[in-house]
Parts: sequence; C-alpha cells; structure tokens
Amino acid sequence: MDALRVTKVEGVLCTKGGSTSFATLHLTAHHAIFHYDEEGKEEMWVPYPLISLVSRMPMTLQGQFPLTIHTRTFETMFVLFVTEKDATDVFESVKELTVATSVAQLYAFFYVPNPPFAVSNGWSVYTPREEFLRMGVGTRSKAWRFTDINKDYSVRSRLTPDVVRSCLMT
Repeated sequence: MDALRVTKVEGVLCTKGGSTSFATLHLTAHHAIFHYDEEGKEEMWVPYPLISLVSRMPMTLQGQFPLTIHTRTFETMFVLFVTEKDATDVFESVKELTVATSVAQLYAFFYVPNPPFAVSNGWSVYTPREEFLRMGVGTRSKAWRFTDINKDYSVRSRLTPDVVRSCLMT
C-alpha cells in the first residue's frame, strides 16, 4: 500500500493508561499493532478508524521523538521513537491510513476468515414463522394468528408469505 512508509519500528516506548513498555510497532493496511517486549503482556491492536487524532510533538530533552495518539474511545497513547525519521514515517502513514476515502477500504471488506465460514443459503437462516412462534404468536395468546393471504405474493410483493394478523381483523 502506498500510504505505508514503514511497516515495522523496533524499540519504541509506548505509554498507555499509566503503563510504559518497550514495544515493536507494526503498521499494516488496517491496524497499528504494538507487540510488547515484556513476557506475558498482550499485544495491542489499534484499528485506524478508531484513531481520532495523531499529534507530532517536538523532540524531548532525552532526544526522543514523541507521537500522541488519541482514539475515539477516549484513550491516549504516547509513543516515543529513537529517530526522527521513524517518527515522521509513522506519523505520515497513520495520518493517511486513518482517513478512508471509501467504505470499501475498511477492514470488513478485506477480512477472510481462516478457516473460511461454511457457505450456507442465507435465505434459510431466518424464517419469519419460526420467529413468530418463538415469540409465542398463536400459542401463548389467541390475539394474533398466521394467515396465508400473501402466499403467492399477490397482496404485497415485498411482504413475506407468512403474515401475522390480529384476530380482530376480518
């Protein structure tokens, strides 16, 4: 992808929620992944649409180059880089990847499960008659009943063949 100037930066210092750890930052087409160097600490995946603001700060007194990442879930992460080039490349990459110009660029349209989901007929997943029976129509109360008035779609073309109607209707 053209927006990715760098895909892996090692030795970044990540601070989030009062906890500071060294990590390796991986940038993919859809996520920023922080893989912590500490044993037992889970890696942190940040999807780009979740990022609301990325700020580049001036060099610290220790000679590190910070980025501040604010998410839409009101979390803030401070990421410190050893070189200015890494900080600039990550900043520009994240800045470009957080703005999707089309819905088709989102992760949901690229995800391929492993193993793939079983292929099934989507029309058989939901049957209105079974759902109405589950809710007690025609069994718990006699106020509602099924009718087959639309069984050949002659009354309404967009209405299902299983229609529930009030018993008060004639």
